[in-house]
Amino acid sequence: METTSELVLKVSEVLLPLLLSVLMLAVVKLTQFINAKVKNEYLKNVLVRVDDAVLTTVKHLQQNFVEDLKSASADGKLSEEEKKNLKEQALNSVYMHLGGDKGLLEVKKILGVTDLDNLLSSRVEAAVHSLKNDSPL
Repeated sequence: METTSELVLKVSEVLLPLLLSVLMLAVVKLTQFINAKVKNEYLKNVLVRVDDAVLTTVKHLQQNFVEDLKSASADGKLSEEEKKNLKEQALNSVYMHLGGDKGLLEVKKILGVTDLDNLLSSRVEAAVHSLKNDSPL
């Protein structure tokens, strides 16, 4: 007949590896969760930085150039060439805000996009549209 201590020892031999396996699985899952959370926060911060660069640039161009160009035109509207030049200026400014070529490559990698120019161009157009709709008539 086995004593209580022998029985506890045998149960421990079976349960201890199981308990360690469960604990290791919990550590792995917690590590994965933390890594995902950090990655998501980093991605969120990059997106906020991109949107801030775009909005700041569009507002700057609006305040410093658009009104003067509209005033100088006969119909009070921007020509297609002026719109094209302003958009090019906006994109160049956004590129510089994001750290030039090196920063753009990093943003492209983080966001997982292949055509960052198209994304930024769309964001600039969206910011212009937003400013037009927010401004008083």
